[in-house]
Amino acid sequence: MNQVSPDREWLKKEQLLANTIITAAHQADFVYVGFSGGVDSSYLLLKTVEVLGSQGVVAVTVNAPTSSSQDIHEATRFAKQIGVKQIVLDAPEFNNPIFIENNPLRCYHCKRSRYEAILGLHDNSYRITMFDGTQADDNPLDRPGSVAIKELNVVTPLADSGITKQEIRAELIRLGFNALASKQAEPCLATRIPFGRPILEKELEMVRFGEKILKERGLKISRLRHHGNLARIVTDESGIRMLLTDNVLRREISLHLKNLGFMFVTMDMEEYGSVG
Repeated sequence: MNQVSPDREWLKKEQLLANTIITAAHQADFVYVGFSGGVDSSYLLLKTVEVLGSQGVVAVTVNAPTSSSQDIHEATRFAKQIGVKQIVLDAPEFNNPIFIENNPLRCYHCKRSRYEAILGLHDNSYRITMFDGTQADDNPLDRPGSVAIKELNVVTPLADSGITKQEIRAELIRLGFNALASKQAEPCLATRIPFGRPILEKELEMVRFGEKILKERGLKISRLRHHGNLARIVTDESGIRMLLTDNVLRREISLHLKNLGFMFVTMDMEEYGSVG
């Protein structure tokens, strides 16, 4: 039995993606693309503009305390680069007390609030189709937000076409977007707040500046979990080794984090990816 070559398989997926975009956009006045500036949504926006043209496509970016100003800057620059209109929307989820309450369905309430706000940007005289950058590697069981996507009939062209993260990165490199292709995923800062602890903008700022401190001091892969008075550093094997062997670095980081408002600073002894 003949095996399909990787190139041929990719061409089939590309064609399926184009067909999915065209079919979903049929009879719509505007196609809105949820656009964070990350790898997946950037590629989806790029292909949507390529297939439909820029006239009826709008990139919608949410400016939230849970994301960085750098993300917004990069998203705006990319939208201008490919010549598509962009709307920057203030985070609607912070008007939702259930989201702020921070239960295990936090991501569902966030996604639902955002897409309801985006779909409400125009009155009912316009027909809107909404695209989301979910791709084939994203497991719905790990993503409560995927339920909100289905409930609101948001289209996921990348996932529907079977396109994976690795394929997206490879295609972005082929198209000349090398820096974007190598960009690492940055889960929203709300993931640093344990369930049951309210999501407060002040505490998100502590996390934001705390992680900046960690990265500037060489802990490139790190997360700062906020447990009230206690800051919990989660890092990779290299970061753990640095903190355990460099007394000066450890004391310096602890001092900086305490200056942000934490009383205690601790570190997980397990690597990032193996702990929450």
